[in-house]
Amino acid sequence: MLDTKQKKILLLGLGLFMAPLLSHAQFSGINIDQADTTTVEVTPLYPGGNTETRLEMTDASFDIDSSLIEWVLNNRAMTKGVGLKFFEFTTRGVGNVDKVDVFITPSNKNRFKKTINIIPTEIDLVWQSDSYVPPFYRGKPLYSYQNKVTVFALTKFIDRGGREIPGTSLVYRWSRNGQVVSTASGYGKSSFGLENSIYLRDEVISVNVRTEDNSIVGEKEITLKGTAPKVLVYENHPLYGILYNKEVSGEFELKDKEVTFTASPYYFGTRSLASDLGYKWLINNVSSGNNFVGPSATFRQEGSGSGVSQVTLKIDHSSKYLQSASKSFRLKFGEILNEAGI
Repeated sequence: MLDTKQKKILLLGLGLFMAPLLSHAQFSGINIDQADTTTVEVTPLYPGGNTETRLEMTDASFDIDSSLIEWVLNNRAMTKGVGLKFFEFTTRGVGNVDKVDVFITPSNKNRFKKTINIIPTEIDLVWQSDSYVPPFYRGKPLYSYQNKVTVFALTKFIDRGGREIPGTSLVYRWSRNGQVVSTASGYGKSSFGLENSIYLRDEVISVNVRTEDNSIVGEKEITLKGTAPKVLVYENHPLYGILYNKEVSGEFELKDKEVTFTASPYYFGTRSLASDLGYKWLINNVSSGNNFVGPSATFRQEGSGSGVSQVTLKIDHSSKYLQSASKSFRLKFGEILNEAGI
């Protein structure tokens, strides 16, 4: 048993030991435990470099609207006010870490702090379709329904040491129309291939990219808008070949006794025009027989009459029934009589 004198000495010793702790807590005014109940919503969720970013603080454990809130960006006081639960700023470039400190002083509690570190990333999504385009075509093969398309994620992730992280060392989670595709996701899987269904709708493809330790995360989304295949028609000249410099449209005047037209299809899902595509040439909506079922057709004026005929070309894919195209133009031959019949 301790006598009275020993108890006083022990209590005095405890008081000397505890006093600095109490003094420090009152001086700093930071309650770390309180910050665990406070959430800060970041919009967009994973900001890129030089991106307008909005932060919103929420906490159901106290009246946030009557609390004094101060926002500090990269150790620089930005704004302060009662109920100031929103803060907007522009992130710096990729490779920089933006540190946001929020100091909250509720009306009936100690002041506490919440810290958010935002590490911008850069993700570009590019796509490539297997659609057919003619040789030497300078444009991009557009994505059409029922065609295969591959989406590639081009990333720029820089760690805190300033080193760029290779895309092959990142973890990818791909989603299609809001549904995660686990078979296409994983370590180093920076591309995602799909074939459009029979439904005529846009495809929304998104990817979540992160480092192995989840310290840096980015996200990107792209909408693939399908386009219908089309066909252009050109004159196939006996001396100069196919005149790709001038498409046949509107009205074509027959200057000789015959002319050959050649079809040039675009954006069909095929690598073999001969086996996958069916051609049908019509004159005034009437089939012209077996001689007009290929990509080229020759029209010859018989007799000395004159007039205008409607030429229509229809192309259908043999297995992808959503893929078809048509082209119509007027073929003028001979001399057109005037209204008086002269």
